[in-house]
Amino acid sequence: MYKLTNNAEVVIRVDDGAIVPRGHRFWDDYEAWLLSGGTPMPADTMSLESTERAWRDAEILRVKWLGERHQDEILLKGKTTLFDSEFTELLTYLQALRNWPQSTGFPVRDNRPLAPVWVSKYGV
Repeated sequence: MYKLTNNAEVVIRVDDGAIVPRGHRFWDDYEAWLLSGGTPMPADTMSLESTERAWRDAEILRVKWLGERHQDEILLKGKTTLFDSEFTELLTYLQALRNWPQSTGFPVRDNRPLAPVWVSKYGV
């Protein structure tokens, strides 16, 4: 028996939990099993809320270092990478991310808080 994953190129062999990507030597066994009438178990699905919370958590981790670096640069009395206005935008964005699960637009993807455009220039 096999179980689908959220990636169409990967299945799980249920007997031993082996992860079988397309091209692996066990993929042929999977296809033969399908041809003989086998029906794979459906993929586990995260709820939309869980998926969006996971995105939010990853997004916070992705950008918060910019604010931390800015604060460190201030403490060291050095030149800051961010302008004060960018730092304020970043803090506002981080707060919007933290508040998003309680907002009326949650968990609709189109309602995600938008990162400031300038964030991308820092390779984030």
